[in-house]
Amino acid sequence: MMTNYKSQYSKFLEATNKQGSNKAKSYLRALDLLSEILKSEPLRFKDCINIWEVDSLNSLTDLYQEAKSQALKGKDSTWNITGIPPSYLQDRFISAALASYIKFHNEKSFENTDINEAFPAKKKSTQGFLNDPVKKEFIEKYAMNVAREYYEENGYLVEDVSDKRSLGYDFRCKRENTTLEVEVKGTTSNGEKIILTRNEVLNAKTSMNICILFIVHSIEISELKGNLTANSSKTKILNDWNPLDKHLEPLSYHYKVLQGTPK
Repeated sequence: MMTNYKSQYSKFLEATNKQGSNKAKSYLRALDLLSEILKSEPLRFKDCINIWEVDSLNSLTDLYQEAKSQALKGKDSTWNITGIPPSYLQDRFISAALASYIKFHNEKSFENTDINEAFPAKKKSTQGFLNDPVKKEFIEKYAMNVAREYYEENGYLVEDVSDKRSLGYDFRCKRENTTLEVEVKGTTSNGEKIILTRNEVLNAKTSMNICILFIVHSIEISELKGNLTANSSKTKILNDWNPLDKHLEPLSYHYKVLQGTPK
């Protein structure tokens, strides 16, 4: 028997949105309308017609990407169905609701996660597995400074949001009508592989803004009288970043140990 997640998702919205916000009702309505759209034009998403019974993150993420694509087509979209207000698709209410629904499922998948604690404060991870906490902190701050200077020099207003809950990125950079969500990584390695948290991956896959992965790599550090200095480094910038599953390698798993499992 499939689980209907509508009630759980409604509670999730109430717990994670500001009091008085109409977002909860509009997101629930948007996903109800998406089910109606898929009944008429399922494309390759027949398994998502009953949207409240879908629990596959891969299916939901693919559906989210399709919703964004259909929104860009405007009046030419095959999802313009008679009786469905076109604003829900074209103004991206449906894709925004899907992004939120994906986050709900992502958090739900980790058992014993209290909904009000679902998005813990972000902890930066320094690449390269350094054992010295002082060097780790230095590399993190150095990489953040390099990224901040880069975007400020390019005319962006840079806001540090690395301590915000659930965001999955470090800097919100704004210039005119453009908003960038920049995730910064610092490493002493060559930067060919970096460590990402699930929130960082999820945000890059579902954000309505432009996501950037800003890697400061090959950082060479010297120490003189207890003071650390970065002698040189290189940068690699992945613009409009959307990590593909095939490029992600699992480093660990949450394993549920069932009681009473036969020997």
